[in-house]
Amino acid sequence: MDAYREITYAVADRIATISLNRPEERNGYTVRMSDELAHAFDRADRDDDVRVVILTGTGEHFCAGLDLSVSELDTPDDPDAGGWAEPAGRCAMRIFAMNKPVIAAIRGAAVGAGATIVLPADYRLAATDARFGYVFSRRGIYAEGASAWFLPGWSGWGPLWTG
Repeated sequence: MDAYREITYAVADRIATISLNRPEERNGYTVRMSDELAHAFDRADRDDDVRVVILTGTGEHFCAGLDLSVSELDTPDDPDAGGWAEPAGRCAMRIFAMNKPVIAAIRGAAVGAGATIVLPADYRLAATDARFGYVFSRRGIYAEGASAWFLPGWSGWGPLWTG
């Protein structure tokens, strides 16, 4: 991937900052954004100069969820990669597999995909204006971004804390 269109990636002082970069759409989540995030997290994991990754959003909101104006969910990410993976879940699982700590810095709306992709982060820092919502069922969508696996872990009852 030569250039990112829906995220930004920068490294300074051994910190990789990955920012969702669609502020005019409140950083609405797309398949392209998912692909770019997966690439950026791979890149940060391989870079020996990176010690920690910060995931954030540009503008007033972290991510207002799936951009429903883009009808690309039926398109496989990579048909040769063994099948299609739900975009938010694919990002969440990539963050979970990181060898370096990930800090999610959240302000404004973190809804749907925006609320699920931060679940596997090592630290989640929310500004006082942050609002979280898991609203897929109200929209008739089953794009749950691995939240059924990660959310119980926050309470201490889930698979992340079993021995």
